Amino acid sequence: MAPIGHIYSTNPAIPILKKTIKREWTQKMIICVIMLLFGIFLLFSGFSSISLLTIPGLFILGISIRLLLTIWPDRNPDKHILLTLLRSTPSRIVWVYSIKTQRMPFGLKTGESGLMYFKLTNKNEIVLPVSVHHLKAVAVHLNQLLPHASFGYTPERDQWYTVDPHLLMVYPED
Repeated sequence: MAPIGHIYSTNPAIPILKKTIKREWTQKMIICVIMLLFGIFLLFSGFSSISLLTIPGLFILGISIRLLLTIWPDRNPDKHILLTLLRSTPSRIVWVYSIKTQRMPFGLKTGESGLMYFKLTNKNEIVLPVSVHHLKAVAVHLNQLLPHASFGYTPERDQWYTVDPHLLMVYPED
């Protein structure tokens, strides 16, 4: 049996997950920078003309700086909690499933999005937006890294997870 590190480094799902994590981080940073600029704009507008804009400007500026400081350390996808778990303690992940959402206003399909849920033994979860085109491939390849985990959503698994996450662990038959 190959060591976990080798299976992790050669698994085709890992580059897809890294790309997804990096894209999510970039989107968060763009939103934070826009908020920061808007806060600065309100702040300076309030100083020059209407003083009521200074308070929301300071508020938005403070929130955006705090968010930037929170998000900035996550810039390296290899340090993301999911990849750390997959690399070092994959047994903490007991259930993986994905949800595909289609946006269809007035019956016209305008887009699709996918979310992948990783449920942990401590009842925490990690949710990652994954491209709809990659959902199935990522699940298939993660099955190699997580042979002990249950894959796919069912109401029964949801109940089992609520009672005890360890009930979702799959044990190989001898």
